[in-house]
Amino acid sequence: MKSKKIRLILLLISDAFGIFASLFIAFLLRIGEPIKFLLNFNLFIPSICIGLIVITSYYIFGLYDKTFISFDLKNLILYSLSLVFISFAGIIIFYLRPFVLGRGIFVYFLICLSIFTITFRLLLFKFTHQILPCQNILYLGSQKERKELYKIISRYKEYEFVNVSENEGLHINPDALNKSLFDPFILEKADIIIIGNCHIDGQLAKKLIEKRLNGIKLYSFSSFYEMLAQKLPVNLVDDKWFLTCPGFEKVGDGFYSKMKRIIDVAASITLLIISAPLIFIIPIIIKIDSRGPIFYVQERCGLGENRFKLIKFRTMVNNAEENGPQWASENDPRVTRVGKILRKLRLDELPQLINVLKGDMSLIGPRPERDYFIKELKAKIPYYSLRFYVKPGITGWAQINYRYGASIEDAIEKLAYDLYYIKNMSLLLDISIILKTIRVVLLGHGAR
Repeated sequence: MKSKKIRLILLLISDAFGIFASLFIAFLLRIGEPIKFLLNFNLFIPSICIGLIVITSYYIFGLYDKTFISFDLKNLILYSLSLVFISFAGIIIFYLRPFVLGRGIFVYFLICLSIFTITFRLLLFKFTHQILPCQNILYLGSQKERKELYKIISRYKEYEFVNVSENEGLHINPDALNKSLFDPFILEKADIIIIGNCHIDGQLAKKLIEKRLNGIKLYSFSSFYEMLAQKLPVNLVDDKWFLTCPGFEKVGDGFYSKMKRIIDVAASITLLIISAPLIFIIPIIIKIDSRGPIFYVQERCGLGENRFKLIKFRTMVNNAEENGPQWASENDPRVTRVGKILRKLRLDELPQLINVLKGDMSLIGPRPERDYFIKELKAKIPYYSLRFYVKPGITGWAQINYRYGASIEDAIEKLAYDLYYIKNMSLLLDISIILKTIRVVLLGHGAR
């Protein structure tokens, strides 16, 4: 995990330098007086504004994500979109309140920023792999846990298992894995030891303590999995883990709940005012496109499994569930032409701001589910009831990290993200979710 932090710090430092250098060169090309730029304190506020716009835009479009140091086609598209976002944000800010910086300087700035960002990231990609080599993981535990861990770790270039050869893959005896700890060659290579569901006798415990005191990082399976995947391994934890693991403190925190409620009300009123033109236009388009009501009102379960009426713009044909309740899928044939656009841009959820104002929902939290499906999900998924200890949300950690929930397997996966959010709730995490929701809306894809 240390290498990730170092990479992130290096990215932030390089971006900060790139922003300053781009501003300096843009000012030099446009005005031609470098000393004036350095000594003009009137440029301090606009420079900070531009810096915040750039960093925020890069975060929204994933340029600080774990895997984003190289430039493939997908990442280049995201980077291009971030530049478009920066341009629009800059135009809005600098035209609403003109600063010393003019349009010419801003155009030069964007060109320089593009060059610096791509160059710095390519250099970082090249040199961090030399400075920060892969971290070797020695895993001790069950085969089931190992498979889950392997799925997560295989997505990252900075980790590899030291006690499994390329040919052996995952087909290895768990007892043989535990004996790896006493292999001097493997011990010498291990940077991280992960302890899962396995028996640790006195001799093994003594050896682990020695390795920890000698600087090797030790993690439990669940803590490392959570840290890397940013979700909880729902099927691989038990009651004891929930009783002893840190986290979940904010669930019963009265001060945090009040602060979250104040933010919900203020943000909902602001968003309703900003989106007022859309709220008037969308009903007209819905009526032109298909027959049926404008709004879709459905009973959902929220905090404490209490039922409430959820309001959405109708996106499906009228009487879409005349044959009974069904899972909604990503390419659901019941969705209308206008409904597809509204769903893609998340505009169908604007009326839920009323639910937030009423206190039925929060802006951020697990998606509210229907009672019809809850009975089945509670029976088949362990700890599913825990998601009802917080208010449901319009957006949330599961919504931005996972696709449509159209099966029990999807519900398990979304619960893993929901429980991660409940365990780690904070205003900072809420801000992160809001920023990433912007990316989902702008790119027109993501979870529901």
